[in-house]
Amino acid sequence: MKKGIVLLACLVILLSGCSSEKAEETGAVSRSDVETIMIDGREYSVISTEEELRSIGRTLPLSGNYVLGNDITLTKEWTPLGSEDDPFTGRFEGDGYVIRDLKVNGEDADQGFFRASDGAAIHELVLEDTEISSVNFFPIVGNAVDTEIEGGQVDQ
Repeated sequence: MKKGIVLLACLVILLSGCSSEKAEETGAVSRSDVETIMIDGREYSVISTEEELRSIGRTLPLSGNYVLGNDITLTKEWTPLGSEDDPFTGRFEGDGYVIRDLKVNGEDADQGFFRASDGAAIHELVLEDTEISSVNFFPIVGNAVDTEIEGGQVDQ
């Protein structure tokens, strides 16, 4: 009986180690890794690192509420958040902080920090030093449907 419990405990430890290694390999963070705060009765995930930012739409839902916790400088090319089939539908609060060095390359006309949004709210998102190869209209969201965008700024 003891051997069975010990074996089960070892299996649980081994499996949990594997999942954290996979998250480290992809650079994605899980919801439990991100600090949360309440703003106007809504729970927001505080995004403070490039890895957390890149996790939106991967391990963090496109329907979530996010607030920047500080300035973030991107170190590699950006993949815009959302798509026409799976748009960003949450809330994103820039809170006066800046995302720097946004570089997006691609043939798609709907390029921006977000590729597509639907019913989303995006406030005070400030982008500096942006390079977007194909901008259809607005570098914050390439294809915005019923999306509230307030107080954003883009400096190229």
